[in-house]
Amino acid sequence: MGKFSGLLMVSDLDRTLFGESETQFILPQNNKAIEYFMANGGYFTFATGRGFVAAGKLTKDVPKNAPAILFNGQMIYDFEKNEKVFSDDISTENIKVFLGKMCEKFSNVPKVVFYQNKMFSVNDDIATDNMKNRINMEGERRDFREVPLPWIKILLASDERTVNEMMDYAKTLDLTGLQCVCSTPVLMETMKAGVSKATGLKKLAEILGIDMKNTIAIGDYYNDEAMLRAAGHTFVPENAAEDLKPLAEKVVCHHRDGAIADVIEYLDNHF
Repeated sequence: MGKFSGLLMVSDLDRTLFGESETQFILPQNNKAIEYFMANGGYFTFATGRGFVAAGKLTKDVPKNAPAILFNGQMIYDFEKNEKVFSDDISTENIKVFLGKMCEKFSNVPKVVFYQNKMFSVNDDIATDNMKNRINMEGERRDFREVPLPWIKILLASDERTVNEMMDYAKTLDLTGLQCVCSTPVLMETMKAGVSKATGLKKLAEILGIDMKNTIAIGDYYNDEAMLRAAGHTFVPENAAEDLKPLAEKVVCHHRDGAIADVIEYLDNHF
């Protein structure tokens, strides 16, 4: 037992635990603080839009002692046991109709479909290859109509203006059973309706037997908002979207300066 026993802390990855570049390693002060938090009884893990292959490679040096929330809440994965704990995938045929419409309207935008532990590129071009490299996952070219259900999600990548146009166009389509979210200004994701990092947090807390009032979340962008609202204690880094800062119990330092360490120092002084 320790002063953080019964607490579950979940951090976003990009621009929160890590920086802008996926080559950036975990800051020493964050690493030390997380180890201290866990040594004193706390659970620490992360929530991300990535799948278990890409997230596993990126976070191999991140201290953690609880399953991770992946695909923006659609999956919970235990990296210690290398097994899926929970998954809530898309099984409606409407997802293929939706993607067909997006392909017609935005033919040059790179699109990938996530199915189990595989990624299928819908249009095979340099931009799609760059996106596959960015998310650190193997993939192959395939007609999306041939990829069996259930799917995990669809990812579309472009510049910020085009992503906003895609979001607006998606609202005119039949989204029954689906939802579209921006995980970054240049990425649009289509997922199962109702799924979010918040539902992932609630499911993980249930699995671990943690009361939601004892959950701690830190994130910087709009795909983190539901999780930030659901957690018992909420933090955002200085670099977070301005709209999210009023949700925070405390706005901590910029991710470049060790935002996670700043959160844990605050908790250390208040628990």
